[in-house]
Amino acid sequence: MEFDDNRRLGIATLGALKRHPRISSFRQFVEGWYLSYFAPDAARSLPLAGPQRHLSVHGDNLGNVVQFMERQRTLASPVQRQGIPRTLLRAAGIRRNAEVVCLLAYARGSAPPPFICVEEPENGLHHRLLEILAREFRDQATRRRNAPQLFVTTHQPYFVNALSPRETWIPEKGIDGFATIRRASDDAVVESMVNEGLPLGSLWYSDYLD
Repeated sequence: MEFDDNRRLGIATLGALKRHPRISSFRQFVEGWYLSYFAPDAARSLPLAGPQRHLSVHGDNLGNVVQFMERQRTLASPVQRQGIPRTLLRAAGIRRNAEVVCLLAYARGSAPPPFICVEEPENGLHHRLLEILAREFRDQATRRRNAPQLFVTTHQPYFVNALSPRETWIPEKGIDGFATIRRASDDAVVESMVNEGLPLGSLWYSDYLD
């Protein structure tokens, strides 16, 4: 199939045809992507009053989203009251660590997307909050059916300390320029050392994963 305009995406055209249901499903998946770049200064600003369901691109309505989640928490049954952990909110503080609250608000919203990618959540966060954040991400991805899948990239061993070898994937670029990816649990030595109580992030820092 040849297009008159080489700027037109093939998936946008083929995905509209009934005879390509798989391409149509993939097109709808891509069109549902929502990209956010949380700006700490914007997230710490004073927003307009009123609860809002979703975070904005820069997170400047963080206070509104937390207000919405608290309202939903009040209206929900005791079993459903699993919004942002109140203890973590007190520990982080919206103004002192807006980034971590933004991340949790997005992952623990009333209708989280099916697939969430987070790039380097350690930026701007105190290292002691990273293990808490990793555990909260795991809880969000495993605590119920149809939970969102989370894909997180990090360069921070403190975050990796909260992960298991099976949850950790290591990309490596070969001399041919192509990248391969493997699980940390594929390395029997690493798996054994973690089972003995050594943190995975410390093993990474000691070059056991590289």
